[in-house]
Amino acid sequence: MDKPIPIPPEIEHVFGKKTPKTRMYERKGNRAEYRVWTEAVFDVTGGAVSPGGASMYGGISRASVHNRMEAGKLTAFFFEVRKGGLAGLLEIRDTPYIYVPVSELEAWAEEIKERKIKRGKVTPEEVELPKTGWAQDFLAWKKKWKKKGGWHALWIF
Repeated sequence: MDKPIPIPPEIEHVFGKKTPKTRMYERKGNRAEYRVWTEAVFDVTGGAVSPGGASMYGGISRASVHNRMEAGKLTAFFFEVRKGGLAGLLEIRDTPYIYVPVSELEAWAEEIKERKIKRGKVTPEEVELPKTGWAQDFLAWKKKWKKKGGWHALWIF
């Protein structure tokens, strides 16, 4: 299931230049721009992690994430923080950041899980959340919290 997150066309430019034949976007800028860019990424994706953080989604390796990004099967957002050097005549690369939408990783992990179950590599019990316990408690609380407005319900203007 290869369903990319929808990126509103009117703000697509915020994410930077799109690499042809992929879903990778790259932007460069200073730290203040990075903070706004990060907010845009998280708002549009609903949550994102680094390629290394993707490993928690179905045992996906960092290398597999990069391969899938380059094949155009995974959306990725790159930001390279730049700072001036040599009296402002040269830009120096400071820190690169990469984020991948959690929703796409979850869909990919579901595909992997189904293949593993079908091949008899794992049982459903090994890869499903228990019906009770702390994870279910949190998910039930989160559902109620979102209905009340989430963080927005706590904001006072």
